[in-house]
Amino acid sequence: MNIKYKGALGDLIASIGFILVSVLFLWVVLTSSFTTQRAVIYTVMAIISAVIGIRFIFIYRCCVRITDKKIIITEIIKSTSINIDNIESIYEEKNKLSIFTKDNLRIKFELKDLRLSDREDFISFLEKSCSK
Repeated sequence: MNIKYKGALGDLIASIGFILVSVLFLWVVLTSSFTTQRAVIYTVMAIISAVIGIRFIFIYRCCVRITDKKIIITEIIKSTSINIDNIESIYEEKNKLSIFTKDNLRIKFELKDLRLSDREDFISFLEKSCSK
C-alpha cells in the first residue's frame, strides 16, 4: 500500500529553505567586521529568525497532522469492508483523500481539519461510500 502526503512536503521544503538562508546569514554575521553594516545584518537576522520560528511551528503542526491522518487512515481501512490487499494507493492532497483499488475503484472524500475525535463519523461516512 502506498500512502503519499503532498501537502506537507511543500511546507517541509519551504522550512528547510528558510533554515539554509538563516545559516547563510548567520555565517555572514559571524565573519563580517564591526561596522554599521553588521548592525543591519543583526536586524535582518532577527527578522529571519522570527520567520524561521514561525515555520518550525508549521512543520510541527504538519507532522502532527500527518501522524493523526496515518493513524486515522489505518483505522479506517481496518474497520471498513475495504480489503487491505485490494488497495493500490492512497493519495492525500489539499484536504482530499483518494483511495485507489486494484479493481479501478476510486473512493474520494474530504478531510477538512480531521481530528482523532472525528474518527467515528469519518468511518461511518467511508462505510456508506464503500457500500455504494
